[in-house]
Amino acid sequence: MDVFLSKNYRKQLKERLKSFPNNGYGQSKKLAEYLNVSTAYISQVLAEDRHLSTDQAFLVCEFLDYTKLETSYFMKLIDCERASNHKYKKWLELELEKIRKEASEVSKRIHFDKELSLEDKAIFYSDWYYSAIRMHCSISDKNLEELVEALGISKKLTKDAISFLLSKNLLIKTNEKYRISTSSTHLGSDSPLVKLHHQNWRKKAVERCMEENENKIHYSSPMTLSKKDSVKIKNLLLACIQDIGELVDPSPEEEFMCLNVDWFKV
Repeated sequence: MDVFLSKNYRKQLKERLKSFPNNGYGQSKKLAEYLNVSTAYISQVLAEDRHLSTDQAFLVCEFLDYTKLETSYFMKLIDCERASNHKYKKWLELELEKIRKEASEVSKRIHFDKELSLEDKAIFYSDWYYSAIRMHCSISDKNLEELVEALGISKKLTKDAISFLLSKNLLIKTNEKYRISTSSTHLGSDSPLVKLHHQNWRKKAVERCMEENENKIHYSSPMTLSKKDSVKIKNLLLACIQDIGELVDPSPEEEFMCLNVDWFKV
């Protein structure tokens, strides 16, 4: 369960502990040991008979491996539930809403290493093969001929793209082969180039849709639902994107895949 969807910290804690292997069996005991309290105390907290202290809440976030933003939200959620003063409680609710809005921005939930100038971005995001070259070179070092074959585009386009990537330190050349030099680049949702970037990869997805390949998913499902559930799905997708990013970062680079996610009002 995404912490930013929670309005009750105990419910969030229960769901998070259950997400561990074996439906969370033994995790309450491990958490109690981490907090240096009894398992009975943890049971009382989960049963809503007691509250976590501020110090304990911080350690819980460490135990659950929460990000800085998730930690801030979880601790303010506890403060809000403990607050007895109406004005203070209202202020905390506004603070929680601010964090939820911040968390809804994908760029705040994923780390990116390379920031290109606007002019360089205009070139890099003009077509799909610029980032495709980098991704192929992250799997293994490749020479020009190998890249031409992998991309299925002309040698001239490939050479021009490689030249640009080398000049911006997005590729490194070693013994006639190329390898990636930084882990990721990113366009903010407010960039004038983001529409082109999405179009490039969705066009590529449509091309791949006609090919026979078990290791792929193409899914489109227009639907009607409540506004409340629409927001829930948006937050679930954002949480999924974050989880995927955390899974991909340490993952060995063996295959080049593309993820397109769309969720919008029609």
